[in-house]
Amino acid sequence: REHVRSTTSARIDIASAAGYLALVFIFLAVALCLYAVPHATATRAEEATGRADTMLAGPLGRRRWLGGRVLVGALMATVLAAVMALCAWAGAAVKGAGVTLPDMLQAAGNTLPLVVLFLGLATLGFALVPRHTVAIAFGLVGFAYLWEQTGAILKAPEWVLAISPFHWLALVPS
Repeated sequence: REHVRSTTSARIDIASAAGYLALVFIFLAVALCLYAVPHATATRAEEATGRADTMLAGPLGRRRWLGGRVLVGALMATVLAAVMALCAWAGAAVKGAGVTLPDMLQAAGNTLPLVVLFLGLATLGFALVPRHTVAIAFGLVGFAYLWEQTGAILKAPEWVLAISPFHWLALVPS
């Protein structure tokens, strides 16, 4: 398979099952990022309401508490991506589209580095500017996606589009 560097500048045949599913998994990447980010931003809410004080007063350390929150976000996003892959494969199998389960699992796995990136950036936002964690986390996801889409519409140069992490998603399974 040829590796495609851009989601929007590459031509995909969305009339084919593989092309359509590749497009669907681009949107799934955005949805998974928006799902995972609140796991990091919830730490700010727990601190602001005082719930974190109760947990941290015991033997639970601050790093373990934060690490647990981030780990849960990453694991749940992984499970959700796998479920989406299984559902997409089942739908394609019912219609005889010729898309295999490993292809769908690869498409789901393709989205996970973005989830980890934005989860990490949200956690960094919490560490540096706790009061603005939510704005930073959701703002970065929205800005990166809009940068990619708007740049592609305006036919921006490749180096401008490459700023967005969404630009580097491979069009899997097509």
